[in-house]
Amino acid sequence: MPTMEASPQTTVTTLTSSSQSLELKKSITRPEDSNYFKSYRITKAGLGDFQISSSSDDSEYRGEISLYNPKKRDVILHRGPDAKGEILGDADLKTFSGHYTVEIGDYVHGPVILERLDRVKGWSSRHQFAFSFGGAERETFIWRHKGEKFHDNGGHGTTNGNWDDMELVTDRNDDEEELLVAQYLKKDPSYRGWKGRSCLQVRSEGGEEFEKMVMLSLMALLVTKRREQ
Repeated sequence: MPTMEASPQTTVTTLTSSSQSLELKKSITRPEDSNYFKSYRITKAGLGDFQISSSSDDSEYRGEISLYNPKKRDVILHRGPDAKGEILGDADLKTFSGHYTVEIGDYVHGPVILERLDRVKGWSSRHQFAFSFGGAERETFIWRHKGEKFHDNGGHGTTNGNWDDMELVTDRNDDEEELLVAQYLKKDPSYRGWKGRSCLQVRSEGGEEFEKMVMLSLMALLVTKRREQ
């Protein structure tokens, strides 16, 4: 599936680079500097795993789910079509408290980079993490149900958001300055088959590490929701 150009329907007004006190180098890409989304197909595999693949560059990943194996991480991201591939990262969901540990790297052979995925205070449906997009300074990104706004009232599920689809946006404390960087659609709009297939769209040029964090955090939230149901 080819990449998609961002449209006014998927983005909102963004901060300009002149508002930054730090002079960014040409090699650094901020989210608003990227105008395309990379699309991934997500299908179920095995008893509860996720198969993630992109037709644009033939990249393929396996999300291994091992909730009841104490010797393994709960969510493991592998490169390739199965769980035998290189480990790229993992997530620990054992507490299911809304505060999860994410590791970028191979936890078996190390080293790994520790990250956090935390529930936003006052919101049962929003989770946040801090990360670097395209080499820029770390900033906070928030997963929320599609259609919500930062200043909606009722943080416990009383908004008009879509409870199956999710979007990842920058947390800039202003609805007019937030920026869509990824979205998850439970039903892939380009797929007409009978088998269930979801879609993940990630703003390009964020880098492989950013995409790993997006995939791991998304799988952590999907698995948590599945368990709650």
